[in-house]
Amino acid sequence: MTNIKNLIKIYIKQMISNYLSLGSKKKASSGSKKIAGIMIFVLIFAYLMFAVGLLYIIQLEQLQAAGMQDYIILISFILSSLIIFLIVTYEISGHFFRTKDFEIVASMPITSLQIVVSKFFSTLIFAYLYQSVVFLPAFVIGISYGLFTVTGIIFLVLGFLFLPFFSLLICSFLAYLLNFITSKIKQYTYLNLIISFVLLLGLMVAIYFVNMGLTSIFINSGNIPLFVYFFVPTSILFFNAIVTGSIIWFLLFIVASIISFVLTILLLSFFFKKINQSLNNNKKTASKKGKIKYRQRGVLGSLFHLEIKNYFNSSIYVLNTMFGMVLLLIASIVALVMYFSNPQ
Repeated sequence: MTNIKNLIKIYIKQMISNYLSLGSKKKASSGSKKIAGIMIFVLIFAYLMFAVGLLYIIQLEQLQAAGMQDYIILISFILSSLIIFLIVTYEISGHFFRTKDFEIVASMPITSLQIVVSKFFSTLIFAYLYQSVVFLPAFVIGISYGLFTVTGIIFLVLGFLFLPFFSLLICSFLAYLLNFITSKIKQYTYLNLIISFVLLLGLMVAIYFVNMGLTSIFINSGNIPLFVYFFVPTSILFFNAIVTGSIIWFLLFIVASIISFVLTILLLSFFFKKINQSLNNNKKTASKKGKIKYRQRGVLGSLFHLEIKNYFNSSIYVLNTMFGMVLLLIASIVALVMYFSNPQ
């Protein structure tokens, strides 16, 4: 347990440092940067919660007209699962399978299970943050409109801790598949970039779907569609427990979430060292065989080639600078298609 606690502290500090950009060599300025980073982080989360709350109020008015106002909490469950799927999958891929400290940690007298458990709980904390952005506004609005009983409120508070476990199981499985594929490819940077673009676009499409289509689907069908049972089965159990106030439904939800947690730990523990060793061997293997050819370049050309290579080797740089342009290109193509398909 001591190893797990120490590793959790280390990984949480690393993740917080990455989020808030606390890695500063000057000790005098580290405190001010920490406060600034926390303030920006809090403002972003407050704005997102406010925007999501407005979205829920609009949807709640439509659901109330159909007598389905309780479904607003189910919409928040689905939206939180979508966000965890599309964000945490990428984080698990980098946090578990592309770590720079793998060789150091693997050489220590620490089991793969201890490493995975510590990494999982550090990831879980940030999954709770993502979940709270869409969960807390629905919780506050539901209480304001009197949608929940006392039992339902207790279930919501306790169930918040177990809600992301099934989503994390799917994220871990997807992360394993992605890294298993890339471990067989020497030049995986471009594939990683494509996956990052797809995940971000998928997040935008998913949020648009929840915003525009999910409420109409619930109202038109008069019930929960089948694909929702397949996509978020544990959330359905949780939703039934809140609506009916049944302890049986709530216990089923807890048991299903614990099973998801155990399966996640077993999956990651089994493949942790195997995938990381394949990725490290892939990095060390020479990309070209045979005679090495040297080509003389000028100083400017050499520096330009080096910077281009460094740029495309960093998926974060490419994602931050090119995603907007790609999105504008896609939007312009969609606008042209819609204009010519519906001439005025």
